[in-house]
Amino acid sequence: MPKINYFIKRPLAATIDVLFFALITEIIGPFFEYKSTDGKNYISTGVFILLFYSILIIQDILFNKTLGKYLFKFEIQFENDNQIKGYKKYFKLILRRLFDPLEMICPFIYILSIIFTKKNQKLGDLISGIIIEKTDKMSLHPLPK
Repeated sequence: MPKINYFIKRPLAATIDVLFFALITEIIGPFFEYKSTDGKNYISTGVFILLFYSILIIQDILFNKTLGKYLFKFEIQFENDNQIKGYKKYFKLILRRLFDPLEMICPFIYILSIIFTKKNQKLGDLISGIIIEKTDKMSLHPLPK
């Protein structure tokens, strides 16, 4: 796959993930809203962050990919996969997601790290030892144990 194609599809997949999160939040958000003194309804920041991480991490754990990765045929791969067992895989997926807010606030970190790393990894991927690769199939299979 040409690198340019990858550099376009990877941010588009992330954008679809954020839009999917926004849709889910719009649907279930009213259950978590509170009315402030100005009469408007809000979701507290803590609940918002918890929803964000829950939606993305649940997709990563159950399907080994998010909706955006599924649509663009990307797959999560672990470096040294044969050495990673049990809870360590889940820990790596959670560690990877901890850097998402930083990458959303400063998207240049996201884009530049994908462009300048050997395996096209974002910051969270580098730290957690995860590689996002293009696959030819569109399967939703659970994460191997």
